[in-house]
Formats: sequence, C-alpha cells, structure tokens
Amino acid sequence: MDFDALKMVVSEERKKEKDRKWFKADPAKIYPATIKRIKQVIKEGILPEELLDYSPDRDPMVSPGAGAMMYVRDAKQVNTNAWIWALKPRSDFTKAEQIGSRALALELARRWFTRALHMQMDSQPLGLHIIKDEDYRL
Repeated sequence: MDFDALKMVVSEERKKEKDRKWFKADPAKIYPATIKRIKQVIKEGILPEELLDYSPDRDPMVSPGAGAMMYVRDAKQVNTNAWIWALKPRSDFTKAEQIGSRALALELARRWFTRALHMQMDSQPLGLHIIKDEDYRL
C-alpha cells in the first residue's frame, strides 16, 4: 500500500487511557501526505485500499469498500481549490469562503487519515493526538 498511516505517527503513552493505543502525529507530515493521496484517488478514480474494512466484526453483508466510498464521495464534493488552500498557513486567508472550504478539506483529511490508521490497527480502539501547528489551524 502506498499510503501508510502507521509510518507517519509515533506511539504516545497515556497512563490514564489504557483501553486504546494512542498515537501522536505532526500535522505538517500527515496533512500533505493525506491530501496528496485524496487527490490521487479522485484523479485516478480508484478505491483507496487504506480505507477498506476487512475487520472481523464487520457486517458480512456490507462490502469492505462501503465506508471507503463514502470518504471518496465526500472528498469529491470539496471545492478543488480547498485542497491547495489546506496546505497553506491559516493566516494567509481572510475570506470566509476560503477559510470554510480550507477547514472542510483539513477536516476530511483528518478523518481519512484516522480511518486509514484505524484500518491498519485492525479496527482496534485508538486515539490520535495531532500536535498543535498554527499553519494547520482550522
């Protein structure tokens, strides 16, 4: 698989939350890679392997690609310029339309990345701590 979410995070110790595995991610690493992947999926019209659900508790009547297709559908509805804006610092924008579209693109990229990480963890409970970075502020 070209998109490997596990390679973009580091384990994070959480003493009070032992019911799940926690990861820390740098937004300057995950957002550019995830947005590049989203744009590739849209351009090539492919099903994103990293989002396919083969977990043992998945309903056998539901295709492993059903959830992935929802992410692709949502990504296609985002303003195409928003993917470019999402990779520029928040402070570069003053127009409400750009700020809103940019935030939507970043939120979808976060959800895409989190699902990809979750699928790589065989759908085990996990937590994701994205460190603060003013350039990627919604």
